[in-house]
Amino acid sequence: VKKLLAMGLTSHVADQLACFIPEDTPEQDAWSQVMEILAGQVSTTNNDILHRGGVVSLVGPTGVGKTTTIAKLAARCAQMHGAESVALISTDTYRVAGFEQLQTYGKIIGCPVKLAKDNEELNNLLAQLQDKKLVLIDTAGLGQRDMRLNKQLSYLVNKANVKIKNYLVLAANTQQAVMNESVAQFKQIPLAGCIF
Repeated sequence: VKKLLAMGLTSHVADQLACFIPEDTPEQDAWSQVMEILAGQVSTTNNDILHRGGVVSLVGPTGVGKTTTIAKLAARCAQMHGAESVALISTDTYRVAGFEQLQTYGKIIGCPVKLAKDNEELNNLLAQLQDKKLVLIDTAGLGQRDMRLNKQLSYLVNKANVKIKNYLVLAANTQQAVMNESVAQFKQIPLAGCIF
């Protein structure tokens, strides 16, 4: 129970998990068993992004790994369906060399990479890329208190001509209070899921 509490679980959840382990179980075995139970309770999407495709944007605070995650998703999609089936769009006009980083990934993967400087450009690009199985949109990483975030999020919800599935990206090692603040801010848009 102490180890589960140290992980950040509530005392209620820690007690529930501990109840599944017989008291005479050696500590090493007990920990493995409780981790297995805990893992079984975590719902995952089983690569839905790659299998379903469509237009997917990754949103989240600065530095959580949105661009790297997009590169990994694009590479997997290219392996499964061919490089011509995926395209990348960056809306990140804030970060120095953000678009260039995505371009480098695109060259390695062999897929097109486009920059959308505003909402109109994004809509035009989405229309041009409608034949792609998967279009991944890399959004600007902004602090959860940054007012520019509201403008970007409202576009992703209200003004796109196609359905965009938004996934919140968070660093798994983020402090719980910071993670809760990020989730509260990004819940302003409909989220299809979360990527840790």
